[in-house]
Amino acid sequence: MIEKKILLPEDVEAKAEDCDIIIKGKLGEIRRSFSYPALNILLKDKEIIVSSTKDKKKQKAIVGSWCARIKNMIVGVNKPYEYKLKIVFSHFPMKITLESDRIVVKNYLGGKGVREVQIPPDIELNMVKEDNSDYVIVKGINKEHAGLYAAKIERLCVAKKKDRRVFQDGIYIIKKP
Repeated sequence: MIEKKILLPEDVEAKAEDCDIIIKGKLGEIRRSFSYPALNILLKDKEIIVSSTKDKKKQKAIVGSWCARIKNMIVGVNKPYEYKLKIVFSHFPMKITLESDRIVVKNYLGGKGVREVQIPPDIELNMVKEDNSDYVIVKGINKEHAGLYAAKIERLCVAKKKDRRVFQDGIYIIKKP
């Protein structure tokens, strides 16, 4: 039998509903579904116990993954995850605007097309100017969502059929949590 324990900090609460785990902290709550045969999650006092009835390699890997995700949830409800993306252009000036629920990129490599990504309400976007450079800051309490949307923003500006050594225009992740 495989068993791993995760201690909850004082300012974090956890609840279990069916296959869902809900972690609450000062910044909000994260809900995630955990379901796999022969694996269990149990809440006792201020600890979460992830266990498996089988001692196989696959179950051990899944127990470790679930523990890592639960720990990320616990950290996220107290301190948001932050990704920093740098806006780089040399050939054509890109115009990037943040609207209420999306980021819009215009004039990428001189093109007339508009590129955009819808951003969910649990992700916060900010534009910052530091040292003559522009940056986009992506913040969120859920590490997976923040990383996913930072990657989607980075993928907005990919120069296809161009030499990447010459055409370095784009938005690049430069800092991860």
